[in-house]
Amino acid sequence: MVFNVLGILLLFFRSFYKVLEKLMLVLIIIMLFSFLTTAILVQPNLIDMSKGIIPGIPDGSMVLIIAFIASCFSLVGAFYQSYLVQERKKMGASNQQNGTEMLGSRVGIIILGIMSTGVLVCAANILHPQGIKVNSATEMGKALEPLFGDYASQLFYIGLFGASFSSLIGNAVLGGSLLGDTFGYGNNLNNKMVKLFISIVMIFGSIIALAFGKLPLELIVFAQSITTLLVPFIGFTLYLIGNDKTLMKERVNSTSTKIWGALGLILIIGLAVSNLITLIK
Repeated sequence: MVFNVLGILLLFFRSFYKVLEKLMLVLIIIMLFSFLTTAILVQPNLIDMSKGIIPGIPDGSMVLIIAFIASCFSLVGAFYQSYLVQERKKMGASNQQNGTEMLGSRVGIIILGIMSTGVLVCAANILHPQGIKVNSATEMGKALEPLFGDYASQLFYIGLFGASFSSLIGNAVLGGSLLGDTFGYGNNLNNKMVKLFISIVMIFGSIIALAFGKLPLELIVFAQSITTLLVPFIGFTLYLIGNDKTLMKERVNSTSTKIWGALGLILIIGLAVSNLITLIK
């Protein structure tokens, strides 16, 4: 609840987008430092890590895999990227910055991969050998304490805070902006109605957290996996628009982008079908 209030207070800054950009950068640096440092402290077995590169699906893990991919392979985030580009242009950014923006996107993807790897390394080296089943973030932190002391667990908690707060702000801004645009108020982050919608999303999220906060972690994983049933529709729409020369003109997708986009779309559709079959069973 406290962090929701802090998030809403950020909306009162005159240039909310600039504040948001700097805040997200700080949170990403915190997460990257915390998770990587924790991964180094647990001293992973490099040979076992190399074996983990070979793809494999353990029994009963399909829902978890789908939820993980749904978190990292965010088509909704890609959709909202178009809004952020427009916001930057309103601030005076020129079209010549497209190369820089592409570089920023690639760096962001790499950083996300590194952070995810850090969390997986911690879990594989601490939880799996001890047979610990995590039901909350607190249990993950406590599992680090006996072996590596308070320092490692505190670092992990700091990283989780960065992940949680960045998700709170990012998803609320995304949802509020889309709601504002849907109801005809535009998507300008300095628009009062858009800020109101962002606040509503945060408040609604806090109510859900207070009401269902004690439910097991499996429910969060299940809820995340459910999003894959809707994402293919967004992905298919984005793919069609990106390949439409009439709409995109000189910015239409290149042949290589079309191929990679099609492969990503096939993956998402495959996961959605697999998840639907799992739910039916």
